[in-house]
Amino acid sequence: MIITNCSDDYNYFDALRKNSYVICEMMRDNPVFRSSVLSNLNQSNRVVRISDIIDLSSDNLLSSTYKFYYTNSLFTDLVTYPDGSSKWPPRIQYPISSNPSTNSSGNQGIAYGVSVQSHINLLLSNDVELYIPNKYTNGDFYSVGHPLNENQYSQGHVIFKTAIENYNRYSNQINYLYSSSMNINNVMTYQEKFVVLSRPSNCTFEDFELTDYMKKHVSSDDGTLF
Repeated sequence: MIITNCSDDYNYFDALRKNSYVICEMMRDNPVFRSSVLSNLNQSNRVVRISDIIDLSSDNLLSSTYKFYYTNSLFTDLVTYPDGSSKWPPRIQYPISSNPSTNSSGNQGIAYGVSVQSHINLLLSNDVELYIPNKYTNGDFYSVGHPLNENQYSQGHVIFKTAIENYNRYSNQINYLYSSSMNINNVMTYQEKFVVLSRPSNCTFEDFELTDYMKKHVSSDDGTLF
């Protein structure tokens, strides 16, 4: 299916952004899943389709895990009292035997405004791929969705490999910062950041080339980029 109105569909743009975020969290928390994603990458173009790593059309371990993260993830941080409660992000053990809610309010996290099934339906009806230009070197993760226009930047997140813990002695609270919003731009590919970009694999646009965003040009023998 050729999508002709991607640039006008905010829900689709938002689904791409959230998809990258969930994939990065799953990769951070589970080395086996991370290895699966990286081993399925086409090494010539650094692309893998979501459908090649997770079957979201059926109930299975990975699709259940994906839904868990989508439903329970927060976009920024979690404030808790230092009472011994487990901190976010949880280190989820595979396989998941139950789905305890870490976002019981239901309106503060990544799932705000869009049900998990509506989100998945968008991904299934608009074939989505991941572009990962750099190798993983045991650091933080950078998630972003394609801006669906000619811009060379888009709002995304850095997802810290280890939550940053800050204690506020005035309120006697602990703040666990596990991600931070930021603009993700093309320069980051040359800084060797581990960027995970979600983008459509079946969109056509007349005024720009979809693959230009975050494209990492290859150096020729004389040092020029092509």
